[in-house]
Amino acid sequence: MILYLGLADYLIIAKAVLGVPAEVLCVTAQLNLADSALNAPAASFGGVEMYPDFAMKAAILCSRLGKNYALIDGNKRAAYCKQRRFFDPHQRHFLTHPVS
Repeated sequence: MILYLGLADYLIIAKAVLGVPAEVLCVTAQLNLADSALNAPAASFGGVEMYPDFAMKAAILCSRLGKNYALIDGNKRAAYCKQRRFFDPHQRHFLTHPVS
């Protein structure tokens, strides 16, 4: 079973990334855009998942959070951190390869 992270978790990550208090983020962020992006990996139609494998769910999460511009600044940094956090409860590892 996939554990999807919510808006509160996203705001905690954004707070850490930006160094802005959560109260300020709640007022300045476009939470509807963040919520839309956070729910994208769980999308389905007619009982069929749009993104059936875990890697695709993680990719769409990062992509939507980065492109929806819910925050005034730091959208890509927050999206990357959120994607890394998405891997943790599923015992998955995010591997990066050194650039040659």
